[in-house]
Amino acid sequence: MFLSLTTIFFFVGMAIAATGVLGLVVFLNNPRSSTSRAFFLFAFITLVWDTVIFLNHYVYVSEIAFFLMRLAIFIAVWHAFSLFHLLYVFPLESIRYPRWYFWALVPAMIITSFLNLTPLVLQEIGEVSSEGHIVRIINGPGIALFILAALGLIFSALCILWRKSNQAEGVVKRQFHAILTGLMITFSLLIVFHFALPSLFDDPRFLPFSAFFFFPFLLSGFYAILRHNLLNSKMLSAQIVVLLVTVITFFEVFLSSDILTFIVRVVIFALVLTSGI
Repeated sequence: MFLSLTTIFFFVGMAIAATGVLGLVVFLNNPRSSTSRAFFLFAFITLVWDTVIFLNHYVYVSEIAFFLMRLAIFIAVWHAFSLFHLLYVFPLESIRYPRWYFWALVPAMIITSFLNLTPLVLQEIGEVSSEGHIVRIINGPGIALFILAALGLIFSALCILWRKSNQAEGVVKRQFHAILTGLMITFSLLIVFHFALPSLFDDPRFLPFSAFFFFPFLLSGFYAILRHNLLNSKMLSAQIVVLLVTVITFFEVFLSSDILTFIVRVVIFALVLTSGI
């Protein structure tokens, strides 16, 4: 392994903490806003998806790992939908949805996501390594539907944001451009390191870092907030402090020299994270 497990835990934990804190700050800043709720939904699904992917990479029981793979692509559909939903409503305070949104799109996502839990998408385990890792999966005919749904939603979301950014003016236009840049970098990293390398070159080393690949989007959000007043500046300052303290306490957990110190630091980390929320 090119990095130690402790280092991987640190980077993944930092990314997850950053995603969660930013999502909560955006939501708590204006809970009634459609954009705030959509951003929180995207952050929450991102946390769950990243956690499942990380666990799957370090599970050595093939049956459990195979279930986690199915669960990961189940969540991936909703992750793509949450991104589409976020960029569809951004930056509106309230929105009236068209009929097709809940009568066609949402049911299609429900059907597609639950199909991902069946052998129609991931049919069976093809090969298991001597260490217990699944190295080959036999796909079912439904894999095409999953790819079409996920990539279609992501592409549509980016097109929506691009169209809105071109129609906007002044400060709002710069907000859109900053977030569009971050999203394009993030999903480019995911496509290369999370899909292309494992699938085409049989190199899964970067899979645990899926959470870390969302940092460009988080940084673009910070930029939009700092430079273009997307959120209340006082809320932003509090969020930055909470994030830094959370990351520091999380790192200290892995510097524990004994079990008692480890337990104490885990409790401190939980208290810091909870107080930030």
